[in-house]
Amino acid sequence: MLNRKAFLGFFVFVCLGWCAPTKYVVVAVLDKVTTKVQVFCLNVGDEVVVRERIKVRVPACDAPPESSFHQDHKKCFVEVYDCGIRGGEEHMLMAKWMFRDYPVVGSLEHSRYDVWLIDCSNSLPKEWNGGGEKA
Repeated sequence: MLNRKAFLGFFVFVCLGWCAPTKYVVVAVLDKVTTKVQVFCLNVGDEVVVRERIKVRVPACDAPPESSFHQDHKKCFVEVYDCGIRGGEEHMLMAKWMFRDYPVVGSLEHSRYDVWLIDCSNSLPKEWNGGGEKA
């Protein structure tokens, strides 16, 4: 029986072989206190500050070609910082790969916020007006 690390390693190896860099990433941030979900469309490499509390930066996002059988295996590297916990200095909360199909693998473990990947693509979704928060 395969253990979890072996399975995850195999999954990452297989996905890395089929994926290509993308230009846009769509992420969602849930504030557990207010129960408000904010959805952001970012250019890869950009960052967004949510409610002046956390900063989400996405330096890389990969997706298989749309013609691929595995087109839903999208992943992005996410860095999340807490902006105001220690007198205004940023504190890194996480920096790891997040998978769209397996949100538990790269989830943010924070008492107030959840962050997850919605999509990676090379074309801007129709409902977005030049990036930023959903219109």
